[in-house]
Amino acid sequence: MKKNTKTATELRKILIEYLDFLLTKQHIACRQTLAKYRVRLVLDEHLTSKELNTIIKFLVRDSAHTKSELRQIFNPIVNNTTKAEPEPASLAGFLTHNEETSLYE
Repeated sequence: MKKNTKTATELRKILIEYLDFLLTKQHIACRQTLAKYRVRLVLDEHLTSKELNTIIKFLVRDSAHTKSELRQIFNPIVNNTTKAEPEPASLAGFLTHNEETSLYE
């Protein structure tokens, strides 16, 4: 496979045009979801890998590329950062007594 030479803007444009094509198909049940992805692309936001996988399910059928090739091609517009696990809520910091600072002074 050739190295991807398209910019993120070009990749967004390609996906927006493809989503426009899909949104004209009345038999596609997830058109509302695809429309949300289109809006995100128009607003220059990144897609999540799950969102891209939803689109890839259609792209595989309509292109000559495999899933892994499509993931590699569209990787520049996917948000690859994972959300940090939130720390459990605790009152330990509030309830810890600090000799230098007292609430009763």
